[in-house]
Amino acid sequence: MDAFLDIFLHISIASWLTGLAIIDRDTARLPNRWVVPGIVAVGAASTINPGAGAAAVLAALPYLLGFLGGQCGAGDVKLAFVVGGLVGGFLPALATVLIAQLIALVTGIWMHRRRHQPHGPALCAATVVVLGTVGA
Repeated sequence: MDAFLDIFLHISIASWLTGLAIIDRDTARLPNRWVVPGIVAVGAASTINPGAGAAAVLAALPYLLGFLGGQCGAGDVKLAFVVGGLVGGFLPALATVLIAQLIALVTGIWMHRRRHQPHGPALCAATVVVLGTVGA
């Protein structure tokens, strides 16, 4: 039964991240109705595993600074908080942020983008990479 639940959980998370990536790619928005439940889940998980809360804050911090500087949106900050909690540790959260930046950079160069591009898809893809690597 545990294996079934693990598979169900991984498919659910991957589906949620895929949906968010598509929405952000198409609309340049990360809707609260999609992100806020993740914030609540990270908050609840942090009561059991404080490391998840610390990882969430660590992942969100660079995006908060970017938001304050006008370089990303509030949705990116909220999503970074959620995926930081989802990967659940200091190093995985740091890796998620760094991989997302690399994906965004390579995608921007490949697509010849000279203007803002949504960052949610890169953050979602990086989360899948990190979760697949650390087996969370």
